[in-house]
Amino acid sequence: MIEPVLREINNYYFTGNPVEASGVQQNVIQCDTADFEVGQYVYLHNHPTLSGVHKITAVGDGLTVETLADTSKAFMVYPLAIPQGVIDLADAIDLFNEKNPSRLTSEGLGDYSASYSSNDGVASWESAFSKQLASYRNVYLEMPR
Repeated sequence: MIEPVLREINNYYFTGNPVEASGVQQNVIQCDTADFEVGQYVYLHNHPTLSGVHKITAVGDGLTVETLADTSKAFMVYPLAIPQGVIDLADAIDLFNEKNPSRLTSEGLGDYSASYSSNDGVASWESAFSKQLASYRNVYLEMPR
């Protein structure tokens, strides 16, 4: 749930220099590992299916992350320095979403159809956590190109 939170606050906490990766084999990103640590988050960029935020589970000959498809296409790996407060907030949002699943309802009559949320008055995570998210919000997002 960390990536939707980072997107909502418009801040990925990029830090350090990006590294080029030559591909992925058995969940191991083939790249220079000098500036990375276990538990750190990275942003994979410029790949059609792997792009996004991932957490490093091991550092060795490459960066081991959760399930990734094998690929030989090169892409960039950006180190992130996400504050523990944001990670804790993402965990709290996960718990909130488990207790309050989003339910969409649709109805149609002829050419007319309507869809709406029926959460029994429970707010979405964005509105329920808006005050906590506000302190981390960034006005300008500096995404890699």
